[in-house]
Amino acid sequence: MKVLLINPPLPERTYPGKAMGIDYLAKVLGDNNHNVDILDLDAPDSRELKVLLEKFKPCIVGLTNLSIQNDLANEIAHKVKTFDRSILVVKGGTHEIFGFPTTLTYNKEYIDYVVVGEGEKSFPALVNAYAFGDLEIRRKSIPGLAYCESGRIRYTGKTTFCSATELNELIPKRLYHSSYYDFDIFNKRKTAQMMTSRGCANSCNFCMESRMGHTERSRSLSSIYSEVYKLRNKGYEAIYFDDSTFTRDKNRVEKICELFREEFPDMIWACNTRIDCLDENLITCMERSGCVYMFTGFESAVPAVLVGLNKTHNPRAYLRNSELIYNKLARSSIQSSVFLIFGAAKRTLAPLHKGKLEKKIYVSIDGEHHSRTFEPECFEDVKTSIDFAVYKLKPQYLSMNVLRLLPGSPFSEDECFSCIRPHGDIVHAGHYDKRWYQEHDKVDIRTRHHIYRAFEGRGSVVPPQMTPDYCYSILEYAVNAVNSNKSVNCRLVVDKAFEDTYMEHRNGKYRLVPFREIAENGSLEVEAVQGAR
Repeated sequence: MKVLLINPPLPERTYPGKAMGIDYLAKVLGDNNHNVDILDLDAPDSRELKVLLEKFKPCIVGLTNLSIQNDLANEIAHKVKTFDRSILVVKGGTHEIFGFPTTLTYNKEYIDYVVVGEGEKSFPALVNAYAFGDLEIRRKSIPGLAYCESGRIRYTGKTTFCSATELNELIPKRLYHSSYYDFDIFNKRKTAQMMTSRGCANSCNFCMESRMGHTERSRSLSSIYSEVYKLRNKGYEAIYFDDSTFTRDKNRVEKICELFREEFPDMIWACNTRIDCLDENLITCMERSGCVYMFTGFESAVPAVLVGLNKTHNPRAYLRNSELIYNKLARSSIQSSVFLIFGAAKRTLAPLHKGKLEKKIYVSIDGEHHSRTFEPECFEDVKTSIDFAVYKLKPQYLSMNVLRLLPGSPFSEDECFSCIRPHGDIVHAGHYDKRWYQEHDKVDIRTRHHIYRAFEGRGSVVPPQMTPDYCYSILEYAVNAVNSNKSVNCRLVVDKAFEDTYMEHRNGKYRLVPFREIAENGSLEVEAVQGAR
């Protein structure tokens, strides 16, 4: 079968890179003797959809999407069906883990199937069944599929995660490379993204992975060696490890570092990690093996916010350790980043009582009594986090996100967090689907103002307190803090289009245009048409 895999455009982004999920699908489809091509509409130099459809003539089109890409993906599916109704259109990606009922309810005329969860098993099974002409018979026995039958949505149940043994053999098929994928932190050397593990053992309240189980599966050292060896032979000079928390298992990381020192001393690399999964000895080991950058999700410097995020249950120790880690990074050659989230819920302080507090009405956090209720973060909390990041951690890069209320995350669904949701309602997949708004005659509550581009948040559902002028105040405060810090040259990481239009960066200093000069809105619908070409 001819299968075309498509990654939709991403309206705003602060970091380079590619959607690797379809590269893994290309691998397993190729192993099943199918003819696969990939179209990345997020890359500026991508081919045109219509031209590729005419030339490649796919039987199946697979679309991946994040929640923020959902309308764009649906628009592309519509274009594919308009081009040729006989093409089977299959949608997947993280949004569909919780969004498939909405997708099939409101977009079923141009989406035939949805793959729910990891697709390396269910999608090839679907393609194989379609190739043999008996998909409608076999689909009920393929886990991880959703589709419409007799006017009803059918879901075949959860697919199993790929095991560590299966991941060892699952080296992605990189059908092409764009200079768009080369990272600035590597000075634009040819960059490959790579995963040595899948899953996340943490349960952060802003993340959908909190509801997907906590099983981390790690590849063997020989499997990692094999992939890096092939990448080097193809001219790649830098590796970015996309694991959720690359340094979770420190002993394993030390072995990977040894591998780079002995076998790939000419390559450099970077990774994602957490502050509580680092120590000074590990940083030294990573530096000696070619690590040049770490992306760390710090999130907040306010203890009550950290607990609200479920980032840690010992926030004071977390903050003390953060200073030690960043001081060590400052003494190394590894560039550091601080990533902050604004708009989260925080634990409220318990009211003071003369008598003993009943345990059922409070929790103890670092010796302070907090109630079991939550309230929105305030601007004083924002300033505390920015000041701590800029003046104490002193990173080379500062990234800031508005809390995005994503379908399936605890912040979007749990009753205790209603204080940070629009009207207190549950935020579900319909809030990321324009057809749902139209069918229910609802006002689209997704962000449109261009200020959200600075926070990688335009097109998202955000807490009601995160208004455009409030977000501007956050950015303005961060700009002033970065400009006043003379001890380190810190770069604010924002969407490039936003920086080019609304911020001037010269001699290490920023100048932010007045709020009134920042555009009030932008149309995702227009971008969908342009992005799909």
